[in-house]
Amino acid sequence: MLEGLTDSSLGLPVTVIEGRWPDSKEAVGIHDAVMCAHVVFDVAEVGPFLSAMNERAAAGVVIEMTDRHPWVHLGPYYRALHSLERPLGPGWEDLVEVVREAVGVEPTVEHWNRPTDLWFESVEEILELYGRRLLVGPERQAELVELLEPDIVSGPDGFLVGTEGRDLVTLWWQRHSHPN
Repeated sequence: MLEGLTDSSLGLPVTVIEGRWPDSKEAVGIHDAVMCAHVVFDVAEVGPFLSAMNERAAAGVVIEMTDRHPWVHLGPYYRALHSLERPLGPGWEDLVEVVREAVGVEPTVEHWNRPTDLWFESVEEILELYGRRLLVGPERQAELVELLEPDIVSGPDGFLVGTEGRDLVTLWWQRHSHPN
């Protein structure tokens, strides 16, 4: 993604600042809009992350994410393979609560759907990724195939697991200072 963003043929001025957010916020400066896409579920301390985004936005903040943690759909497979329940979240509602607490605003929430971008060239490629995510070694490959087979769909771009759409959420708000 970084290569695509810095591709000079796009004609966009781009400055790359490498570092962990929000530790690197001072090097970023203030910008009209501050955005992130599909990273909030991987952030250990979401409150400071959101506060730093808000601090660096002159006009507003935009966050794109899946409506639930991207691995929630693995729950039934995990249960079948390991006899353990997996959480059903977190989800967008949880992030709204953190925005309220950390930034002191009520974000606008927009729900939408787009086609999946997780296409596989082969069933073997599916088994490799899902085997890693589900903690299944090669000795249980046949069991994994049997479990996934009903959900593997062949399409114009290869294979996918599940449906062709993804439920997404965009949260955004105008820039405000924290009330405290």
